[in-house]
Amino acid sequence: VGQVVFNDGDAVMGINLNPACRGQGLAAPLIELFLGHAWRQSPFHRVLARIRSENTPSRRAFARAGFHWVEE
Repeated sequence: VGQVVFNDGDAVMGINLNPACRGQGLAAPLIELFLGHAWRQSPFHRVLARIRSENTPSRRAFARAGFHWVEE
């Protein structure tokens, strides 16, 4: 479903939903759930999500989970 990689106190996150599960509003809750679990395992300072600018569904999901677009 996704992964979180820790590097020097930062978490870099990516998510990939099964195509059959897309469009059901699952991504943002999964992001939040995943980050909560990751935080309990290894607290981090900030979270980065690398998303292609043309990946509108992923950008929307991360925005719903509280992320803010920083740069291209």
